Amino acid sequence: MIAAAVPYDQFRTLWEARYQEAVHSDRLKTKPGAKTLLAHIAQLGLPTALATSSSRGKACAKLERTNLLHYFSVIVGGDQVTNSKPDPEIYLTAAQKLNVNPRACLALEDSENGVKAAHTANMTVI
Repeated sequence: MIAAAVPYDQFRTLWEARYQEAVHSDRLKTKPGAKTLLAHIAQLGLPTALATSSSRGKACAKLERTNLLHYFSVIVGGDQVTNSKPDPEIYLTAAQKLNVNPRACLALEDSENGVKAAHTANMTVI
């Protein structure tokens, strides 16, 4: 069986509409414990950055919607680097913007490519 071609422009328009609907609905949730962890890190006065494959704009919109944006002094999106994860560029850029040696950074990751990127950047990875 041969799959029918999907018109990219139609797909992209529909995907973007559903994405925006989800981001601006009550369905957008944070991972359990995320706010508590970020509040604790802020209380300790540690610098924090977000290094995400998502575009910076989309990441900021989600962080704002979930009331997490204020926890990050630096946000580096996939649209701001040349090479995406598993390349370490995004993590190295975040560390540079924080003015912190990558070896002194702790990266919290939820993807295999992210773990590879942070590890290659010489960060401690969880």
